[in-house]
Amino acid sequence: FLWAAHPGCNIVLLSVTLCYPHFVISLYSFLSAGGSLDSLVCESFDHDQSSRAPAAPSLTRNSGALFFWCYIFYLSKYYDFFDTLLLVLRKKELGFLHMYHHASLPLLCVLTMNNWRLPVWTGAIINSGVHVVMYYYFGLRMAYPDRKIWWRKYVTVMQIAQFTLGFIFI
Repeated sequence: FLWAAHPGCNIVLLSVTLCYPHFVISLYSFLSAGGSLDSLVCESFDHDQSSRAPAAPSLTRNSGALFFWCYIFYLSKYYDFFDTLLLVLRKKELGFLHMYHHASLPLLCVLTMNNWRLPVWTGAIINSGVHVVMYYYFGLRMAYPDRKIWWRKYVTVMQIAQFTLGFIFI
């Protein structure tokens, strides 16, 4: 559906099969980032009626909208595992950061959702935001393998910034 607006895209079954999952996970990541951010803002400004001071996000309970969106983010890590498996099957070289990220993030999600001490919502918002752009880029690359996408370098910059921010917040 996203590639129909782009004339010249080779719409054969293989092309659609390779493009479609990247666009779907890009949309899924958009919903995860937006839902997490919206829930964080709503919970942060849930005013205490007696003090009129903004309340801190609920980091001590495993319920509520923010926890729901962080769980949705966690579920997206299964797609990341599948995507990594596809790369291995296609004999693509996996870099250290790719392997580290895809191995550690699901573990951090589980630990945080069970203990809720680390701010998993920062990862949900930042990582999902990067995945929106990254998987859309991958979908375009699959749809148009011969075209050069001018903003490719910005995807890499976003990934490095995400990795750096991950260390700062955790």
